[in-house]
Amino acid sequence: EQRAKVNTLAQELTSFYSDKNYPNVKFMPLWHGTKASIIESIFQTGYASLAVTDAGYYGRGIYGAHEAEYAERII
Repeated sequence: EQRAKVNTLAQELTSFYSDKNYPNVKFMPLWHGTKASIIESIFQTGYASLAVTDAGYYGRGIYGAHEAEYAERII
């Protein structure tokens, strides 16, 4: 039941950012705070490698924030 609620919320949040050619791809603009020392790595390999080294507050993953100030503050 909780997963269904989260899925519904995610569908609502992404509904404003869709591409008619790819309706199953969901977009949501978010900010990601990161240290300047690893930016080059992100540009070369993407975010995926960060999930291995950062357990995160809610578990392993890549997190984004709606507010740029918050993303910068959690670095």
